[in-house]
Amino acid sequence: MYGIRPGDKRPEAAAFLGLMADQERNLRGIADDARYFWHMEFKLSEAPPSPAWPEGIEVQPLVASEGERRFYATLEEAFSDHWGHVPVSFASGKKRRMRHGFDPGIWFLAVADSEPAGAAICSISEGVDWVDSLGVRRPWRKRGLGLALLQHAVGEFHQRGLRRIALGVDAVSAIGATRLYERAGLTVAQQHATYAKKLRRGIELTDADDEE
Repeated sequence: MYGIRPGDKRPEAAAFLGLMADQERNLRGIADDARYFWHMEFKLSEAPPSPAWPEGIEVQPLVASEGERRFYATLEEAFSDHWGHVPVSFASGKKRRMRHGFDPGIWFLAVADSEPAGAAICSISEGVDWVDSLGVRRPWRKRGLGLALLQHAVGEFHQRGLRRIALGVDAVSAIGATRLYERAGLTVAQQHATYAKKLRRGIELTDADDEE
């Protein structure tokens, strides 16, 4: 489980197993349900288009260690309504990020009137440019900010001479993330299936706050 047990609620117990798409047929009829995730990529053959920022948006890089908290708070809020999201503390999130090619020059915070609107955290690993997290706060969705952040990141990769971009995404994202990435030119390179088998009934941890 996730190490989180709200109050005296009995958490839902479930087993999760991730498989490649060509392996999943062995679990059909055994697991309760499945969730699909895409590994998407594209290769730059020319300079990407300049981002069209929504009015009032300014993009800022990570300039100081204290600024990391603004990135994490922004992405934590942006991902709070995603499937399976469980809150992660700043300390835990920072430790995880530091293990994956930390580069403050490819962290981008979109700000409107000094308030964060969205953020993108990227890294570089073995010649691949990863968009690790890209999220937009609810008040700023459906204005093109997500696409602008992605294009801004890709533009920075291009200036550095990097050409292969990759990311992972929920294939049935409720907020349309897959459509955004397809508009930017990414295509599906792999599909992964995550199966869940309910071991006992209880309270789903990610839903516990709604019942308070």
